[in-house]
Amino acid sequence: MNSIKKIFLCCLVLSLGSMLTSIPVKAGNPQSRSRVTQTKKKTATKKQSTTQKQSPATSQSSSSKGQTFTVKGVSFKMIPVDGASFSIGMTEVTQALWTAVMGNNPSKFKGNNLPVEQVSWNDCHQFITRLNQLTGNKFRLPNVSEWEIAAYGGSKKADYLYSGSHYIDKIAWYKGNSGGTSHKVGTKQPNQLGIYDMTGNVWEWCDDDEKTASTLMGYSHLAKGGGWGNTEDDCLIPKNVKCYPNFTRPVLGFRLAMDIEIPNYEVFNVKGVEFKMIKVGNPVLYYIGMTEVTQTLWEAVMGNNPSLLKSPNHPVEQVSWDACQVFVKRLSELTGKKFRLPNETEWLFAAYGGKNKNDFRFSGSNNIDEIAWYLKNSDRKTHAVATKKPNQLGIYDMIGNVKEWCEASQKIKSQLGNDSGHVVMGSSFFESDEINMATYSTEYSSDYKIGFRLAMDEK
Repeated sequence: MNSIKKIFLCCLVLSLGSMLTSIPVKAGNPQSRSRVTQTKKKTATKKQSTTQKQSPATSQSSSSKGQTFTVKGVSFKMIPVDGASFSIGMTEVTQALWTAVMGNNPSKFKGNNLPVEQVSWNDCHQFITRLNQLTGNKFRLPNVSEWEIAAYGGSKKADYLYSGSHYIDKIAWYKGNSGGTSHKVGTKQPNQLGIYDMTGNVWEWCDDDEKTASTLMGYSHLAKGGGWGNTEDDCLIPKNVKCYPNFTRPVLGFRLAMDIEIPNYEVFNVKGVEFKMIKVGNPVLYYIGMTEVTQTLWEAVMGNNPSLLKSPNHPVEQVSWDACQVFVKRLSELTGKKFRLPNETEWLFAAYGGKNKNDFRFSGSNNIDEIAWYLKNSDRKTHAVATKKPNQLGIYDMIGNVKEWCEASQKIKSQLGNDSGHVVMGSSFFESDEINMATYSTEYSSDYKIGFRLAMDEK
C-alpha cells in the first residue's frame, strides 16, 4: 500500500511540473486530479491598464505598522496582521536577502529586488535556520491558514477575489501582464495591511496547518498565491498547489512569518495617573486591574484619600462597598468606559491565571513570599502595589496587601439566601499563609484591610 501511495505522489509532482514552469497550465475542474484546489468564484474581467509603482519602506526603525530588520546591509520589513498573533513579510523574500544569508542565488531571473525563486520547501527552511542564527529571532514560514488570513487583510478583511482588490492588474504580476518573467517586489498596489504581491509574482511556500498536516502527512506541502505565469483563476486567494518538499521551479518562492506578542492589557490615564487593565478570558473576555486601585488613582478621581496607611502607590483602603460604586461611576464618566468590580468567579479565574492556570496554592506561586505581602513579611502594613511577583497573567497582589471587594455572582447569592450583592475575596497584609484563594466573606463594611481592583467588559 505504501509503495502505491509513493508512486501516486511521484506522478502527482511530475504533473505539477508543467504547471509551475514559465507557461503553467490552467487549473482544471473540481472533479479533476489536478493539484490545484478548485474554488468556483467568478473572476473579475475588467483590466486596469495603468500600473502604479510603490516602493516598499526601507526604514530601519520599528513602528505600529511593522518592524524592519537588516542582515548584512539588506533590510526587510515584517507587517503585523491585524487581529492575529503573527507578522508576515511585507514582500516576498528577495534575491538580495537570500544571497546575504545563503551566499548564493538559485534564481532563474536575476535581480536583487526580484523575488528569489527556484527554491524548495527544504531550501526555505535552511534559509530560515541561518537567518535566525544571524538575527537571534524566530522567523518561519506562514502556515496555510495564516497566509490566507494575511492575504484577505486580517481583521480588515474584504471579500476580494485577490489580495487587495477584485482587479488583478492592480495588485499582481500574472500571465496577463508579466511578460513571462518575475518583477521587482513591491511595485504593485498592496493589500489592506500594506502587504505586497500576495497575489502573483511567485507562488509562496507555506508550512502545514492542523488541517493540511493531517491530509499531506509530510509527503508534500502547499504553495499559495499564484505566479507570473498563471492565469487569473489560478491566482484566486483560496487556490494552492501541492509539491514535494524538494521541488523547485522559477515561479516558486516564499515570504517570512514570525510570531508576535499581542499586548494583553490596555493603559488608561486619569488626570495624569496611569493604570493598566489585563485581558482575561472566561471564555467571555473581560479585563481586570493589573494592580489594586492605588491611593493616587482614588484621589485623582474622588479628591480625597480615606486610607489609614497613607502612601501614594499603596492600595487604597478603608473604602466601603458603596464608596467603591461611587468611584467606579465617576471613573467611568471621566474615561467614557464602563468600569465595574469583578464578581468573585472572575476574580478567582484571574487569580488562578485564567487559561494559563497552574495548580498553585497561591496566585502565581506555591511560595507565598514570592507573590504576597502577608503577616510574616509585611510588618503589619500595606506596601506599594506590584512590588511582588505577578501571576501568570501579569496580575499583582491577588493574594495579600489588602482584601478586595467583589460583586457576588448569582451562584453565591443563591447559596447565601440573600441579595447582598457583594463579597470580599483574597487576603490582607494582616493574615497568615493559612489561606484558601476560593474563600470569600460577607461580613465586612469599610476596613483598613480592604480595598478593591477594577474590572471592565471587553466592549
